[in-house]
Amino acid sequence: PESSFSDQKKDKEVPKPTDSPMEVPTLSNKDPVVATEHVVPPPSAKDPVSSGKERKVEETVENINNIKGNPSHSKEEHKTAKNGNGETKEANEEPVLRTTEDIVNEYNAPLPPLTSRGRPLKALSNSEKLELERLFGMDKGLNKWDDDDWVGVVALAEADVKNPDARHGEKTKPRTLIGWAENGKKSLKLLYNLIRHVSNHKKTPNQAKKILSNADPKSIESLRDAIGRLSIDPLVLRQDGWTTVKASTPEGASGGAYRIGEKVIWQGYEGVVIAFVHDAYMGDLWKAMWIEDFSTFDMELEELNEARKKYERKKQPRNQSGDKKASSSANSDLSRRSGRNVSTADFQVEGIEHGIVLATSYARGARHGVFWPARVMHASELRGSQNKRNNRQKVDVVFLAPYWNSDPLAAGGRRTEAFSDSIARHGDSLFSSGPLFEIESINADDECIQRYPYDADTGLDIDELRTSFKFSGLPKAVFSRFLDSHRLALSLKTYSQNELKSTGPSDIHRTSAGLLEGHPLSAQTPIFPSAVLHLPFDHILSQLPHPEQEISAIAYKEDIGNGEPALQLGRILDSMKPPVSLGLGGPSSSGVQESPRGLQSTPISFEPVTNGNKEDPQDVNRFLSGCPSLQSLLSETSPTSMLLKNNLNGLVSIIPSSAVHQLQEKEQKKKMTRLLYKIWIVMKAQGENLISSLKQEASLKEWRRCCERIYKHFNSGYESFQCESGLSAIITDSRCNLHLTSGECFERPVRIPAAMKGIKQATGNIQIVDVVSDKYLELAENDIILRAHKKSYVARIKKRCLTATQDAVIALTEDSDGNGGHDTMGVMGSWKAAVAAVGAALQGVDMIMNGEYTNAFCPTRPPGHHAGRELHAMKAVSNGFCVLNPVACAALYATAPLSEGGLGLSRVCVIDIDVHHGNGTQDILCSTYDPRFLYVSIHAGGANVNGVDLGELGEDVGHHLGRNSKKGIFPGRCGDTSPHKGVLNIPLGGRVTSHALGTALMTKVSPTVDSFAPELIIVSAGFDAHKNDPLNLGGLSAEDFGTLTEIICKLAFKSCSGRVLSVLEGGYGVPCCRPQQLAPANVNITRHPDQNGKKNDNVVEKKTDVPNSEENKLDVQTELSRKETVVENAVESTISEATKQEQPVQLMCLDLGIELPADMPDVVSSYALQKRLDKCHAEGFVHCVREHVSALARCNVPK
Repeated sequence: PESSFSDQKKDKEVPKPTDSPMEVPTLSNKDPVVATEHVVPPPSAKDPVSSGKERKVEETVENINNIKGNPSHSKEEHKTAKNGNGETKEANEEPVLRTTEDIVNEYNAPLPPLTSRGRPLKALSNSEKLELERLFGMDKGLNKWDDDDWVGVVALAEADVKNPDARHGEKTKPRTLIGWAENGKKSLKLLYNLIRHVSNHKKTPNQAKKILSNADPKSIESLRDAIGRLSIDPLVLRQDGWTTVKASTPEGASGGAYRIGEKVIWQGYEGVVIAFVHDAYMGDLWKAMWIEDFSTFDMELEELNEARKKYERKKQPRNQSGDKKASSSANSDLSRRSGRNVSTADFQVEGIEHGIVLATSYARGARHGVFWPARVMHASELRGSQNKRNNRQKVDVVFLAPYWNSDPLAAGGRRTEAFSDSIARHGDSLFSSGPLFEIESINADDECIQRYPYDADTGLDIDELRTSFKFSGLPKAVFSRFLDSHRLALSLKTYSQNELKSTGPSDIHRTSAGLLEGHPLSAQTPIFPSAVLHLPFDHILSQLPHPEQEISAIAYKEDIGNGEPALQLGRILDSMKPPVSLGLGGPSSSGVQESPRGLQSTPISFEPVTNGNKEDPQDVNRFLSGCPSLQSLLSETSPTSMLLKNNLNGLVSIIPSSAVHQLQEKEQKKKMTRLLYKIWIVMKAQGENLISSLKQEASLKEWRRCCERIYKHFNSGYESFQCESGLSAIITDSRCNLHLTSGECFERPVRIPAAMKGIKQATGNIQIVDVVSDKYLELAENDIILRAHKKSYVARIKKRCLTATQDAVIALTEDSDGNGGHDTMGVMGSWKAAVAAVGAALQGVDMIMNGEYTNAFCPTRPPGHHAGRELHAMKAVSNGFCVLNPVACAALYATAPLSEGGLGLSRVCVIDIDVHHGNGTQDILCSTYDPRFLYVSIHAGGANVNGVDLGELGEDVGHHLGRNSKKGIFPGRCGDTSPHKGVLNIPLGGRVTSHALGTALMTKVSPTVDSFAPELIIVSAGFDAHKNDPLNLGGLSAEDFGTLTEIICKLAFKSCSGRVLSVLEGGYGVPCCRPQQLAPANVNITRHPDQNGKKNDNVVEKKTDVPNSEENKLDVQTELSRKETVVENAVESTISEATKQEQPVQLMCLDLGIELPADMPDVVSSYALQKRLDKCHAEGFVHCVREHVSALARCNVPK
């Protein structure tokens, strides 16, 4: 990071140069700023004369700009124009700038061509280098040469120094070296020597060396221009690691390169963002250029957001007739932004009685939206203080170990030091030099405050914290501070639970808050003793293990998820009292409770199962280690306790014995193990029912933990013949390839071959099962499918498939009015494919529950999470590519009683990671509350996206998408709210980003799943939230999907020994796998509906011959929203003029090798979609599957 120094004003009206590389993107019909689909590089600097073809490309883009209303780079043309929505744009609107070249050429004179390569500049002699060191005070430690950051060396040209040309004894006010060089020969020479040193720096880009070598050493103007050019020359920036092309969609929580071209106001002057880089230590950085003098400065996210807001406020029109209407609309949108409405006075957060929450800071240097542990201050703590807030809409919180208050981060202004250099100098202390506690007043709402998820029972799972941290987008060096903040938070929460005996909020707290003139939260939080708050936390934290060190196992060595125990602040305080503080002894440390999990009690007396010892797996007491509540319950003489002891003895007695090992046939052994697992399920359920009747929550949790320990010993005991133990299964079937769709459908047959390619690229212990057993196909078709779907629905789908003519693609899910079927097409073989998909899921459940595999993934199709009990579940307008619902069928099979052929599980959790809400799964499993199921969905959507004012919903939530263009992500409003505690819907807005996903996982998903304690987790694995997916609704990377999978597996290890079944849902980023037929003559403008039923005049579609009757049906359907058209609206980024002038070219095909059947077609009718999918060669569906399966394999055996 640096500043540039050119202060000459340039003529902004100079024509654009032809010698600088420029990238011309295809424009989107939806939002000119959003889309950057395809770039066409114009001639390079070596060839300043544009060819006829290149001029034609530029003319084509100009025509597109004129048609679509994008402002032309010529400020005198096109007084008004209409955009894609028919709105009028004024001529003085901001130009659409997508590359650094565009920006520099728009506001600056063209960068002059480098007339010659120039000779390499000579390195400095020792005396010359010593002279510069004395000038910059390096001999006194004021500065130093930077061997890793050439930009920091350049920045010395603007460092204040004494006048090198001053006479001896003359006093002068310090100025920059460039300033002195304007009139001093010695200063000019020293400036040139500094340039020589930069040119010979090992990190200086080649283009920068070329620029400096072309500078005239005798001209201050030439040297100044060369230095100034270093920070705006696109090639220099690219060689130095900066991104200079605007991204087509926001990247991550910050937006990344998508924010290139944004106008800002910084230090009172207008600027524009020209480049982006992600620093491994400091996170995201943007380079901006002041328009007035073309010098540059670097900004962090918070600085960029602040500067952008200043610009928007300055440019906001005032006293115009439309202001009131605009303000009203803005206020309406604001009220819809979250579940809260007008006031936050009634806002509550779970666990406030213990005082610890997760909060987001607005402080300088903090990344807003990243939740950080904080303590809510009691209103009485500020009594009499001049800082008393007296605001009932805000609360005062103390952020614990914040990273943003360290000295290097709080410096502000333009930086002259690279962040990587700061790390080198400061080490781990870069983010730890600030105070451990910082007070801030924040809004009391769910956008600023969330529940703190950890407690003393679970401790801190360091691996889980590290995984969650990956989604924050913060530099890696922040993690140690992040861990310390959680250590402090958990210690304070544990002290409140154990010592203060804090209780939940009541009306008294509200009254107290009113008297204290504060928010109710400030009265509900506990008052911590001053002695606790003033403990030497710096010293205490320094004694704890480093994040990379292993934490010793607590209690039972084979438990998964046992984290670092909470600091016992009460014990620390006790050690400071006599007689312990006087060294006179005290209570034995062995009798002190380290944490609830560390309590040991006298072994319970059980009837001997075998003659073994304590190391024998059949010794009951070993499974009760660290379960004090359960041990206490079992030690009683009540009938319930006796029944529990008998159950536990029975469970332990079925641990593998020599009799089982003596069985010769593998099938006999498997049959025996299935029987034993059924016994385990029954006895575990009986124990849960007994303990639940006593309402002992702690004992219930420990019973479940104890039973899972015994389950683990089943696997270890049978591993001699359960050869698949420790493997991840891949279960698929070639019959799924029988499901064919139309050329306009994004759910293409090649998805399974592409998934198999990704699977075979994955690493770890993986075994492929490529045929579903007939037993499960029969079970699916004759039983389970009818449990999930209504008989009439099943009959309708089956009849449509079986009566279809050979290879004729027909609508499968249209209703009696002919609506809702266009996006879910199929053929005669679609029924067999859908049944095979369900059968694969059932087989996967069986294999996992029988201990054959730890987890499994089913790459099958058609997908299913939009398929409900009947057509168009929860009032969705269509079935969204889905026919039958394998996930719901698997959950029903797993929880069906043993007497009905099921597995008899008590609790199954479904986690849906598809970018769309799984309305079908929720409809089947959770239309009303069923304690067997927990449905969790993390998806794009929300009140502000779907046009819902939550205050006006009433009892009947209208899930049907209307015709208003603002009501829009499939399947509609049904995923915006959670109707009961068996459903956790988490809409993340218009796009699913890694930052929002990470926050949801830590604050909502993990605590809810842990509390539910599932016996099996089923994942609806949709990969359409990927940043390159044609749906354009997500910003996740393939690595993010791997991290997400790891988090889910770790949740499973905590509650159910890692049992996870994953079933493929969405994900459409598969490049063309066959050469496509290109027929530009058949491309015509066709009115096509968008996702909201609004016709779109700017969609290019291949003209086809459709019978009149079919056209009439399509006309009706254009008034409804469809999932498929969400994609079309996002990917069709050209209009007819562009299509006529741009000749389609054959794009590279994805090589699937032997995974692609020879007779499998792959037709992508839209050329715009072909181009969109072409981006997925770099990263797309294949890579997402690879990371997902690799994560499953990493987690199939706990570390």
